Amino acid sequence: MPIYTTREYIRDGQYVYFRGTNWEDFFAEKVFRVDFSQLFPYRLPGYVVKAGSYLPLDLKETLKLYPDSQYTLYEIGVALKGDVTLYVQLPLGQFYFYLEAVGSPATPTGAGYMGAFTSKDLPEETPYRLREYITKNEQKVVYVIANDTAEDQKVIVNFEVNRMRLLELPEEEQKKILEKKEEYVVKGLLVELPHWTLARWAER
Repeated sequence: MPIYTTREYIRDGQYVYFRGTNWEDFFAEKVFRVDFSQLFPYRLPGYVVKAGSYLPLDLKETLKLYPDSQYTLYEIGVALKGDVTLYVQLPLGQFYFYLEAVGSPATPTGAGYMGAFTSKDLPEETPYRLREYITKNEQKVVYVIANDTAEDQKVIVNFEVNRMRLLELPEEEQKKILEKKEEYVVKGLLVELPHWTLARWAER
């Protein structure tokens, strides 16, 4: 689930609220406490993207950035280096960041830079602006690295992975936290993670 944000990474002791029923049933509309968190870098080798072409990076099958445990949440910050653009794609050729106007691009080629990130947007010094929140059974996320220049481009995509162990709370405790949700958010005790469906661009 991609989010563009500048907030700090989630830490031990904070609560995570999986808002909306688009999350899988195990998480949807539930509050968990972060029992343990560990932040570490995940460095990839450099890629060469041919002029006028693109490179798909499958976060699940290729990069293995999906947890094995049901009680693990990955919070992943992204850094990009190179004269290319990065698009977030979900299954069935759907690009996550787009406008709803007629004629909006369905692919990263031939229609400008709508929904594209550059190395200026995702600098190595602050690899947390584009954030992925991935659970064991989350839908597949694919990054499309596009090169629309006249020359081959070397690109480096690096990640910071915040691996968290989640503790499921009793329903009564969850209810009390959600009753004071705004207060918890303001104090930095609760992080809301909304989930959207692209079919209708709606939150359920």
